[in-house]
Amino acid sequence: MDTQNLGKSTDSLNRLSQVVEELIKVVHEQKQNFDSAIEAEKNNTSTAQTKVAVLEAQVQSLQAEKEQLKADLSAAQNNTESENKIKELQNLADSRSEKINGLQTEVQNLNTALTNRKAQLEEAEQKNQEWAQKYAELEQKLSEMQQTITQTTDDIDSVVARLEKVLEENGASNNNN
Repeated sequence: MDTQNLGKSTDSLNRLSQVVEELIKVVHEQKQNFDSAIEAEKNNTSTAQTKVAVLEAQVQSLQAEKEQLKADLSAAQNNTESENKIKELQNLADSRSEKINGLQTEVQNLNTALTNRKAQLEEAEQKNQEWAQKYAELEQKLSEMQQTITQTTDDIDSVVARLEKVLEENGASNNNN
């Protein structure tokens, strides 16, 4: 080998060494940059995972709230249905109460009419008893009058018979005279 080539080779080797060192430097810098980027990505990933965990917790909380709201809505619907049923039953109770009041008024009216009717019947019964008593008294008087008439008729017959007898006796004696 020639010295001249040896110098060139040494220069080339020096330049190659510098280039390799620069390349190592660049690779080392890129590795550091890459490590920093990876670390940043890890941090971003960790932050993202934390955010995901927080969001998942929020989703679970919201789902629990959604289920509670569903239950509350169902209960509210049941309450609404119950309130509607209660209103319907209250209306029915009010209607029946009005009917009962009407019937009570009618019963009171009927009781008043019945009381009046009883009073009329008692009055009629009393009058009937009075009439029965008057009838009995009249029958008694009639019987007495019939007896008086019969007695008077008998008395008249007796007087007539005596008169006839007297007349006969007088007539016989007048005829004799």
